[in-house]
Amino acid sequence: SGTGIQELPESVGLLTKLLSLRANEGTRVSAGSIVKLTSLQEMWICPADISQFVKVLGKLRELRVLHTSLFTHGQDERTDRDLLESLQNLHKIHTIDIGGSSRMKSVMWEAGFTSPRRLRHLRLRSLVFYRMPVGINPLLLPNLCYLDLQVQIVKEQDMETLGRLPELRHLKLCSCKTHVVSVEKAAGDGYFRKLRYFSTPCSFLRFDLHGVICSTKTIMPRLESLEFFVRVLFLRDANLLGFDKLLGFGNHGRTSLRRVEATMACSGARVTEVEEAEAALA
Repeated sequence: SGTGIQELPESVGLLTKLLSLRANEGTRVSAGSIVKLTSLQEMWICPADISQFVKVLGKLRELRVLHTSLFTHGQDERTDRDLLESLQNLHKIHTIDIGGSSRMKSVMWEAGFTSPRRLRHLRLRSLVFYRMPVGINPLLLPNLCYLDLQVQIVKEQDMETLGRLPELRHLKLCSCKTHVVSVEKAAGDGYFRKLRYFSTPCSFLRFDLHGVICSTKTIMPRLESLEFFVRVLFLRDANLLGFDKLLGFGNHGRTSLRRVEATMACSGARVTEVEEAEAALA
């Protein structure tokens, strides 16, 4: 880091036996160089040309770790499609961490996206999925422990599926809408058994167990950090002005919870309603 090099030379592509490539955020790497590095197992880079990079990425079949940032403003849908197709070809990869920003248009073809089975860490900030990709499930991703996605619509079945990921410890879901998530049946061994961190920074996701009896060990028994966004009017209309009711299960993580960060939107609510919500979260 701190080299002042703006772009690596094309001759980097001659290092065909290179196993690890790390370039700081200010140093760009051309797709023409990357495509020749077929032995790479670890790559931390900022691509010079995003549209070309996402096309050649899938040719790095030995890649295990990918850290990059993609700012897709001004890119078309084809760029998103090429990225997902390339990621599906990386069968040995276990860490995908893609920062940046998205086109703000949702990806509509999640059914065709299957995550590599060895995946343990998945962070995709450059994409907005319309629905949860079907490839995010415990059968295909038994080792997934870190998940950070942007999904517009989160359904009941999606949360039940995520709750069954056996190794999941970190979950961050960004959704542009408020959702009431209903869980109508309890899993035999509970949900989110190993989850430590749960964040929904732009939305409010709630479990409604419909009278299902659950113990303190059923849902998120090891939760340590909780972050969420909620509108006071939603709490009022749903008659949920009480912390025990916020997520629909009063005992989740009660013995392990160390930190709660709640962002409240007070627009349209009366002062007394805001005060009641604040008191409930105190």
